[in-house]
Amino acid sequence: MTGSAGSEQRRIVIVRHGRPTVDLPARIRPAEMPELVRRYDAAGIDRSFVPPLAVQRLARAAGRIVASDLPRAVESARMLAPRRRVETQRMFREAGLPTPWFGPARVDPAVWGTVLRIAWFMGWAPNGESVLRARARATAAARTLTDLSERAGSVLLVGHGVFNGLIAWELCNTGWAGPRVLRGSYWSFGVYERAG
Repeated sequence: MTGSAGSEQRRIVIVRHGRPTVDLPARIRPAEMPELVRRYDAAGIDRSFVPPLAVQRLARAAGRIVASDLPRAVESARMLAPRRRVETQRMFREAGLPTPWFGPARVDPAVWGTVLRIAWFMGWAPNGESVLRARARATAAARTLTDLSERAGSVLLVGHGVFNGLIAWELCNTGWAGPRVLRGSYWSFGVYERAG
């Protein structure tokens, strides 16, 4: 759907980026997580892992395409809309993980990621963005997407798992109809609609 401020129905589509091209070690210590996050943030996407047709259609119909400024989101947006202008903004970046300093154990990085994310949601963020600040940023991001939808009729955001979820929650709290909880898989998406 494309349109203008006079459109009867406005739409916001939130998409998680494609699968990143980063090799994850089998086991790491918690102190190694910051370097792994830096590598993940610098990675592009695996272009052989194509987006579903439904996401491609939503991208073609969007009045505006926006993305986080991290490479995996930018490349994903360009894959979805190769001939379109993609507006990138730092505000749509993933909510940061706290940097661990404890524990000698080597475990699967996905386990550390889950443990650190749970700790973050519980308020532990000794050297990074707190959950409260991330929620405030998600509120600002939802306002930005709402403003863009008012001008373009529809907007598609390519962002990141946790932060997309925070934006979705805020959109639902401000009158948008759509899923309050988003799936976390690559190329997963949620569609939000509201009368103009």
